[in-house]
Amino acid sequence: MISRRDALLTAIALSALVSLPAHGTDQSDISLAAVMSALAEIRSSKAAFVEERYVTLLSTPLVLEGTLSYEPHRLEKHVRSPDEERLIIEGDRLSIVTPGKSSQVDVKLSDYPALATFITALRATMSGDLATLERLFEINFSSEANSWRLRLTPRQAEIRDLITTAEFTGLSARITRLDVLERNGDRTVIRLRTLP
Repeated sequence: MISRRDALLTAIALSALVSLPAHGTDQSDISLAAVMSALAEIRSSKAAFVEERYVTLLSTPLVLEGTLSYEPHRLEKHVRSPDEERLIIEGDRLSIVTPGKSSQVDVKLSDYPALATFITALRATMSGDLATLERLFEINFSSEANSWRLRLTPRQAEIRDLITTAEFTGLSARITRLDVLERNGDRTVIRLRTLP
């Protein structure tokens, strides 16, 4: 069975792939409203990722590489290295498929309220639903020229027990990095490169 922590980190990683559509090249500071508007326009996206998990009990980070795909009702994380695995979120279901194993793991998100809430927040981010984000998170947004940062701090204690902050960093019209700090001191850094 998948742990609550792993499921939540998977959901965060899947959210990171969203890349913003271009809006011209002459940009001054980018506003949160402009970023959310651009996110609302996205119909699909694909990105290569390198994910580094810094676990307090380990001396070196765990490194995963693969691709992330997004469509409005489907998120997929395809890990290619070190071991192949697919994590797919569709509707209320998280599926984990590992090649070479005869069965897949299916998790009903509604059975994990903290995870379901976080997935709702991620979908709100991707659809540009600022009202939902403001209800679920304290938002800190800053920008300078064509770079920006969106830091989300969970309002709900159940999510705060797992995640301290999730910080998206973007350059112009794309998300380039996601940093997640966990309550226990572990952290995850995901670097993204948008694919055609």
